[in-house]
Amino acid sequence: MSEPSINGRPNLFEHAGKELSQDAMICWLIAWAGQTKSLTPEDEELRRCGRRFVRALLNHKRGGNDPVELEDKVRTKIHRQERSIDVLARIDCKHMLLNEDKTVTKDHGKQLQRYYDDVLGGGTKFGEVQERNLYPVYLKTGNQALADDRHVEKTRKYKVFNRADFLNPLKGYEGRNSILLDFRQHLQELADQTKSYSEWTRDTGQESWRAWEGFYRLLEKKLDNGTRRSVGWDYVPNPSGGFRGFYWCPSDNDELYLQIEAHPGKEARLCFKVAAEGKPSDRKQHLKWHWYERVLAAGGQQVVKPDVMRRGNTMTVAWWKDDWMVFGEDGKLDVPGTVENLKRAEAVLKRALEG
Repeated sequence: MSEPSINGRPNLFEHAGKELSQDAMICWLIAWAGQTKSLTPEDEELRRCGRRFVRALLNHKRGGNDPVELEDKVRTKIHRQERSIDVLARIDCKHMLLNEDKTVTKDHGKQLQRYYDDVLGGGTKFGEVQERNLYPVYLKTGNQALADDRHVEKTRKYKVFNRADFLNPLKGYEGRNSILLDFRQHLQELADQTKSYSEWTRDTGQESWRAWEGFYRLLEKKLDNGTRRSVGWDYVPNPSGGFRGFYWCPSDNDELYLQIEAHPGKEARLCFKVAAEGKPSDRKQHLKWHWYERVLAAGGQQVVKPDVMRRGNTMTVAWWKDDWMVFGEDGKLDVPGTVENLKRAEAVLKRALEG
């Protein structure tokens, strides 16, 4: 279920938010880039916007080095779902854009590598492509963990093109095409909702999934320098409706880790968790009580026993006792104070491991 538009105006993309709709938008903008210089001012604005978008996709791979320049006339050829690739487009008979398009879902399996190999090996209608002319883009307009971004770029050879990257070439559009305006507004509202955690107070504002995702992205930047083995966040389904979980392990022993469990509209818990997947039932039972005793001994008055201690692949053995989120005198979220509390929880976990 999508979150409502901020200004209340009906927006086409509230009802066309799936990846296929976004695929069509990507193809539409690339196609406009391939139009000849238009006679009408409105069409010329669309052509310019399409060209800015194509330049942004091509130059994203190069990171500002040796930028690709487009001629006055751009030749484009576009295929959708060619060999299951979301969008495959050839620009000026040379540059090959390989776009994997995601809204809410994320990379899974070996699909990205297969697409990359298919294009390089000549398995598509465009024939064989030289690697220097291939521009693989993982276009993601929803929110995902920074750790997932790094995984895509490090292991999949794709550059992550996120919502902000998509918005930049659209901001200069000065025309009145309702489709483009609706799409730009849609992306901007996703961005605004994601950043709305900055307006949280102790009693209001914590009902938005996207705000929690934005807050978790912020925590990743504060708690991880890119070297930790285990850090990230995702939606965790369960019979009670699921939650957004942010997990991280501040030590090399990732059997014991920390997790924030946010149920919008309910209290968000900071939990000490044990990973026991693949272990026999009696071993899980032993680990549950072993780490429970160690964490409580290490935490003193800062941690408490959870209401329920179940045996499973992941087990909660302790809760942070008091509010881990800090709010300032102005009532707004105090990010530095909150991060300091999370680091206190890290210290408890480390003492438990050493005890």
